[in-house]
Amino acid sequence: MKFKQADAKKIQTRVKNQNTNLLTALLHRGVPLTNNHAERQIRPLAVQRKISGGSRSNDGAKTHAVNMSVVQTLTLRGKDIFSGIKKILELPRHRWVGEG
Repeated sequence: MKFKQADAKKIQTRVKNQNTNLLTALLHRGVPLTNNHAERQIRPLAVQRKISGGSRSNDGAKTHAVNMSVVQTLTLRGKDIFSGIKKILELPRHRWVGEG
């Protein structure tokens, strides 16, 4: 198969940009060639941040990030968000992440 110069350039750029990630994907079975999955996971956070105009403080940004992490984790595990959050809130206070 013959490649046009533009096609070869695209492949060259992709290999350059992916660098070790591309090698990891080729050397280890089951590792995807892209990080699309990770990007899709953080998209709801980015959209919500854009709609709300962002956080007004660093603490607010951290709290929002933790909340979204909990929601995404429950969603990916196929758990009901409300019952999952209720279970977290019912944990003894010393078990909460970040407390101390």
